[in-house]
Amino acid sequence: MAIETPMMSCCSPLCSTAEADERIRRGIEASVLHCAQNPEVIEERLAALDEEWSMERTLQVHAGAAILGGLTFGLVSRKWRVLAFIAAGSLVYRAFGGFCPAGGLWRRMGVRTANEIMMERCALKALRGDFEDVRGDEEPRERARRALKAAGFAEG
Repeated sequence: MAIETPMMSCCSPLCSTAEADERIRRGIEASVLHCAQNPEVIEERLAALDEEWSMERTLQVHAGAAILGGLTFGLVSRKWRVLAFIAAGSLVYRAFGGFCPAGGLWRRMGVRTANEIMMERCALKALRGDFEDVRGDEEPRERARRALKAAGFAEG
């Protein structure tokens, strides 16, 4: 059951590797298949997705912390202000260029985009019966395939 997503990687191809994107894609497939085989865990997985940090949130928190840290330590030594400027520059560069220097590292660590998290959520809701395309009388692999398709994944 190979799938593709419309926006699997970050905003820029420079931000991720094909291996990291593939690992994340396989993780989504495995999660949806597991929930198709064990419908009793769907609600628990949806709750976990509510708590998952997206790439965008991770960037905002880390950049904000670096800026605050750079400005705070900058009171002790002016050299620390460079950290604040680098972090702020990364935010601006991400806004205009779609690339974040730390994004590749976070992707390799498995941090997903908000779109990827939303797609898994939609697939799980389809399994739960929120959409008409997925019937409960099918075998789990077929239910997972239909749920992924309902969520916007294209078969690959």
